[in-house]
Amino acid sequence: MSTEDEKNSEMSLTLSKSTGEVYRFRNTPLKPQQTFKTPLKDLTRFAGTLLSPFQPSVASDTIDQVVFDPKHLLALLASHGIPHQSLLNAQINAEGRDDITALLEAALGDWVDFLFVLPPNDLVIFADHDEWTTVFAATEAELGMVNAAMANAGFEFIPGYKRF
Repeated sequence: MSTEDEKNSEMSLTLSKSTGEVYRFRNTPLKPQQTFKTPLKDLTRFAGTLLSPFQPSVASDTIDQVVFDPKHLLALLASHGIPHQSLLNAQINAEGRDDITALLEAALGDWVDFLFVLPPNDLVIFADHDEWTTVFAATEAELGMVNAAMANAGFEFIPGYKRF
C-alpha cells in the first residue's frame, strides 16, 4: 500500500459543540452557488460526485436543525465509538476521504439541516430536510467543476434558486 493509499484509508470522526458556524455563514455566504435535488435513493453516488472535484482530507458538518431522529448520523458516530443522543448544534469533524464521504451521505440521508465545510472553504454545502442541497464555492471556476461533475452524473439542478 502506498503512502497516499494509507493516508486516504485513515478514518476519523470527532464530535464537538457548534460555535456559531451556521449563523456566521448565513450572514456572509460565498456568492457562487447552485442547488440540486437530493436523490435519497442514490446518496452514495450523489455525495461522491459532489466531492469528486476536490481531494478533501478534512471536513466538518454542523447540524443546524433536526426534524426527525438522525438515525444515519447517530449510527455513523456509534460505529466510531461516539455514542450521542442529540445532534442539534453539534459539529462532526471527519478526516480521510472515506469518512468525509460517509459523513456527507449520512447527513443527506437524515431529516436535518446542516452546513458541510471543506477547508479552506473551497466548498461549502448547505442541505435541508426538504431534500435540496446547495453548493457554495469560493469561485465560479470551482462551482463550474462541481456543476460539470453533477451534470455528467445526471443529477437534477434547481435552476435560479438562491439559498441565502
